[in-house]
Amino acid sequence: MSPKATAGMVGALALLLIVYVLTSFLEKSAEEDLVQAKRLFQFEPEDITMLTITRKDAVEVEAVRMANGRWSVEKPELHIPPNIEVWNRVAAALAHLPNERTIEEDPQKLSLYELDEPRLRILAGTSSSELIQLDIGSLDPSVSFVYARVAGGPVVLIPIADVHEMDRSLDELRNVHVFAGARDGDTIGHVEYALVFRGPEKTDDDGNVTGYRIGDLSQQVILDLLPTEGWRMLEPVEARANKEAAENLAAELTFMVGRNYVDRPESYADYGLSPPDRQIVFGPKNGPWRTLLLGDAAEEKDGGGMFAQIKNNPSVFVVDGHILTLLPRNPNAFRDLRLFTDRSAVLTGVSIQTKRETVALHLDEDKGWTVAEPAIDDADQVTISAFIAMLKRVTGAAFPLDDVGAGFDAPHVTIEMNYLDDPKPHSIVVGALVPNSDPAEFYARMEDGTVTTVPLPIMEMLRTNSFHFRKKAVFEFPIEEATGIELEFRETQYLLSKEEGRWIVIEPVGRSLESQSDATALLEVLSAASALDVASPRPSDTAMGLDAARLRAIVTLNDGATIHGPLRVGNTKAPESRDRFATLKGRDEVFYMKQSLLDDVATVIEGIVPSN
Repeated sequence: MSPKATAGMVGALALLLIVYVLTSFLEKSAEEDLVQAKRLFQFEPEDITMLTITRKDAVEVEAVRMANGRWSVEKPELHIPPNIEVWNRVAAALAHLPNERTIEEDPQKLSLYELDEPRLRILAGTSSSELIQLDIGSLDPSVSFVYARVAGGPVVLIPIADVHEMDRSLDELRNVHVFAGARDGDTIGHVEYALVFRGPEKTDDDGNVTGYRIGDLSQQVILDLLPTEGWRMLEPVEARANKEAAENLAAELTFMVGRNYVDRPESYADYGLSPPDRQIVFGPKNGPWRTLLLGDAAEEKDGGGMFAQIKNNPSVFVVDGHILTLLPRNPNAFRDLRLFTDRSAVLTGVSIQTKRETVALHLDEDKGWTVAEPAIDDADQVTISAFIAMLKRVTGAAFPLDDVGAGFDAPHVTIEMNYLDDPKPHSIVVGALVPNSDPAEFYARMEDGTVTTVPLPIMEMLRTNSFHFRKKAVFEFPIEEATGIELEFRETQYLLSKEEGRWIVIEPVGRSLESQSDATALLEVLSAASALDVASPRPSDTAMGLDAARLRAIVTLNDGATIHGPLRVGNTKAPESRDRFATLKGRDEVFYMKQSLLDDVATVIEGIVPSN
């Protein structure tokens, strides 16, 4: 194509584009002109300063727009908080209301349109001192439009969608959010909770009240949201707050809505609000705060829930009874009882220092969790992860007033947790036995320095050892590589050899296997031999009884290339115990193993029978 032809085509396309844009603009402008021409009113929504909504067989509702642009309800009660968004939508629908078609210029019989007693009447005042009355009647046959009339004017059709925007009940026009700032995006940062004393009062012989008076508050629980620490308890003691409990309560208060409003109750006692049962003060951290009073349970016919009232506002309403499950059941219920703070930072190391040893766990980018001190190569990832998860859940049981005699200078265990990008270790300490505690408890110092107590089982779980983090199958081996078994059991020597893929019994002489599976079963029992714990300090040789072991086992692998064992199992650690001492060549520890290992061996060797 020649340059001249190409230029001509480009020019033609540009001309078509200009025509298209111009046509679209004119069409849009024409549509806007038509919309403007069809409008019943020429004022804008922000020009409306007063609205009155009168629905047939319903209370009249009126609000005025304040200088700051917000609405204030005038009828039926001044104390009703307005739903600003809904009032703005009513104003917008009225200001932009179109006349879809004029039906009758000078109507003589308004009853034909149900305009003699309109279903809905809207009165509006504007900033230019106009007063508009819009009466709304019945649906037209198409059911898409509604008959309407403006203050003695013609009967017109208006869209039913606009009618729905203006036809609002009192419940829709009031702000039913208990937290006034919910719609403005405010955040609850302060909560105070207390029970209210409802009697009976105790008096002396002269009639003087000697205890709580009706209406007095119990011990308050006060929570504050701090920018860096999160939720903190200020009363009854200053301490970390339970993050989950505080957040759940704050969320419930943020989104709580009222229903079944009674704006002028005859008696607050009928609702359990004179005095109330509970009181919650809440709001943004720096205010303003409001006080929610909770009374009796509402009846099922009212949808259940709790009767409630905002202090200094006469209206009574019902809120969801779920709030009761989130309130503290005792003064310390919202206290964070965990010894360690829940952190979102990455944990990189844990150090456990006991009177016996120091164990250091380290998170390696490639290997995962390892035991760095003492250095071992068979760390059990599952056990380490479970221990760390337990650390984050451990809670205190009680809170002594001081730490005199707590034994933190010579503790049973000190645990430090190290986090990424945080050079300071975070530690807890478990000290001395609490005198006269039954069941036994030990003093503990939480991460933030608070003194608490933990029960004996928790102390024992924290005072762990390096073996706890090792794999417990200490005699494990690849069964398929086994080529020989040497066993001393119940004063009998057993020797089995695998030859040409089949197991044969060398000793005792004259014995054989009932089935090849019996040899496999014996290997499975031995490979699964697991240690429960290590004996520390090391018992005496006499106590362990390993010189005359109840079981001695050696497994040969790969035709003698590897000798696995011997594993020796001796005496029980106590007369009534089923745990036995055991040692394994190549390991320094003395283990505890279950009696069931010997029982299983005894069962399996029953398959070694006299040869035919």
